[in-house]
Amino acid sequence: MDKEIDMIMRNSFEEQVSWVEKAIGIRKEIKSEHGDWPKIVELFERRNLFTHTNGIVNDRYLKKSVKLKVSGSSALVKGQELFAGSKYLTSALEIICEFGIKIIQVSWRKLSKEHAKIADDRLGDFGFELIERGNYGLAIK
Repeated sequence: MDKEIDMIMRNSFEEQVSWVEKAIGIRKEIKSEHGDWPKIVELFERRNLFTHTNGIVNDRYLKKSVKLKVSGSSALVKGQELFAGSKYLTSALEIICEFGIKIIQVSWRKLSKEHAKIADDRLGDFGFELIERGNYGLAIK
């Protein structure tokens, strides 16, 4: 089990999501259902750049960004330094939060159908909390 977890953790974000889909039997691909899929993949690829290359663009990031049609990717060049300012980080947090809630809800409902009402309640509570905080855009998603 430890070896499998270690292997999964070393995979790309996309491979990790595919593993979850297979492990719990999700029929529709999450990436086809998640509107911000290119953004969340870019986010994890950028995270890898900051972790492994101090934010310096490499071939992998360039190829992924172009493939995903990430805004501004055509202007990027290998060796360029990327930054993550407050606007990017705020957007990244919202994207991760939305994706996290969705994958948790899908997994919960798939693995514990008898607790669907509890899942509904938690989702409603979370949405209400977002509204109370004034985060209407994320609450709508």
